[in-house]
Amino acid sequence: MLIKAVKKDLALLSLLMATLSDDAMEHIIGCKTPQEAWTCLQDRFALVSVARINQLKTEFYTAQKGADSVDKFLMRLKSIRDQLVSAGEKVSDNDLIIAALTGLPQEFDMIRTVILARETSISVKDFGAQLLSAELANESRISSLTNSMSAMYVHGESSNSRSNGGHGRYQGDSSNMGSGSYQGSSNQRPYSSQNKGSYNSNRYASGNNFTRPYFGNQ
Repeated sequence: MLIKAVKKDLALLSLLMATLSDDAMEHIIGCKTPQEAWTCLQDRFALVSVARINQLKTEFYTAQKGADSVDKFLMRLKSIRDQLVSAGEKVSDNDLIIAALTGLPQEFDMIRTVILARETSISVKDFGAQLLSAELANESRISSLTNSMSAMYVHGESSNSRSNGGHGRYQGDSSNMGSGSYQGSSNQRPYSSQNKGSYNSNRYASGNNFTRPYFGNQ
């Protein structure tokens, strides 16, 4: 009888080992009976399950909406809740709503205050509908503000163009003043250093009594 029992245990152990992955096999090395191997596997995967559950709970209660839409954010939370429920954890609808409100940005402060101040519970369906309405209102307000700012910018550019259209244009900078660089609509002949020399020569030739001006070293 003992020999038959040993053979049966070895057969069961071999069958169990045949169904395990390489990673799982490492945890039953040294086990002599199928009961011992099964106990080792239970202990190992129980620890993994607890760690996974804790990770899911952390993700659930710290999730942030970020750039996601309200609908996508709620779907992400529902997916985590379903995993927790599958692992044997209880997650109520109110837990889901609190987690969602915690992860909403500042733009949803008003709806957050309204939901938290309710005396009666709200269904997940109605909660999602109110969040979608708040999201649409936020998007509409941002769009209106953007259009107003664009209109103000265009109006300012138009006013600047009209105010600059009636003024003449002065070409040149202050360093060129007095050197014949002023360009305007006047028909006056520009005064240059060449004309100055011609003018002085004519004055000198007009009479012997006129003293030639001194211009420095020639």
